[in-house]
Amino acid sequence: MISLIGGGLLFIACFYMGLGLRRYYRIRKDLIMDFCVFLENIESKIRFLNVPVPDLISEGKTVCKAEFKNILSVVEKNLTIKEEKEKIKSVYLLEKTNEIMENFFSTLGTTDLTTQLASIESAKSSALIELTKAEKDMVSKGTLSYKLAVLLGIALLIIVV
Repeated sequence: MISLIGGGLLFIACFYMGLGLRRYYRIRKDLIMDFCVFLENIESKIRFLNVPVPDLISEGKTVCKAEFKNILSVVEKNLTIKEEKEKIKSVYLLEKTNEIMENFFSTLGTTDLTTQLASIESAKSSALIELTKAEKDMVSKGTLSYKLAVLLGIALLIIVV
């Protein structure tokens, strides 16, 4: 009886570990996708409507998911202070993607229109490359690690029982 309970607990632990890994890759993909959507949105608003940057960021916070809202909150805070600015970081992003976002948001609202549009295009092309990598990782690593964790949990359950 105790071995059945122990095996069940091992199975449940492996199951939740697999869920956590799959969730990590899904959030990473969603975060980059939100960044791409944000870039599309602000490009048209800057080009045609000449909307101020703080309004763009507050509007972006209303339509995106929680993790990207945190990044936009940091950017919004950095726009109001002139001292040392807070770094944009997310545990879900790779270093290169963090660097792309950091470079883009550091120039947002500080250059003229043509340079700003070129910066948006550059960030958008880089973000789309990172999005395809994140989608591949979600399918290959996220789903695979979930299935392997469940399989490991079943194997441990069989061994313990």
